[in-house]
Order: sequence, then C-alpha cells, then structure tokens
Amino acid sequence: MDWNPADDTPVGEVNGGMAPAGGPNAKVFIGNLAWAVTSEQLRECLEAAGGLTSCEVQYAGEGHSKGFGLAEFSDASGAANAIATLNDHELE
Repeated sequence: MDWNPADDTPVGEVNGGMAPAGGPNAKVFIGNLAWAVTSEQLRECLEAAGGLTSCEVQYAGEGHSKGFGLAEFSDASGAANAIATLNDHELE
C-alpha cells in the first residue's frame, strides 16, 4: 500500500480503501509464542512499548493457541519500539 505521510491519506485499495488505524508499520506479528501464553499476558508485555491499541493471541478451533499473536500500535514508533526492545524476549 502506498501512503502519503503529508496528508495521512491512503493511496490505493487496502481494507476497502481504509488505512490501518496506526498507519503503515503499526501492526506487529508476534511469533513463536508458547501455547499457554494468553492475550492478557501478551498485552502486559507489549504495553511497555507504548501506544498499544489492540493485542490478541490467535486461536484455532477448540481454543488451542496457534502460537502467534497480532498487535496494533497507535503509530509506527510504538511498533518499532516493541520490536527493538522485545525481539528474542521470552514470555513465560
């Protein structure tokens, strides 16, 4: 998706013409999660990065974790901070 930071307007069709709430690069994939990690535990870990707007561990049928989560930050700097400070961090 092309993004015009000057006027904060998306260019092109993504999500029905709508841009992500935090702009480009505000969403983070969190992989290699232990099966027992909950969305609340993940949220507590990511909140320190700043600007966390949503965070969910992804589940398959019957409530089994898929081993990854998705998070969205209010802007790209929160996402970048989470990646910089929490990459290779073990969540127990």
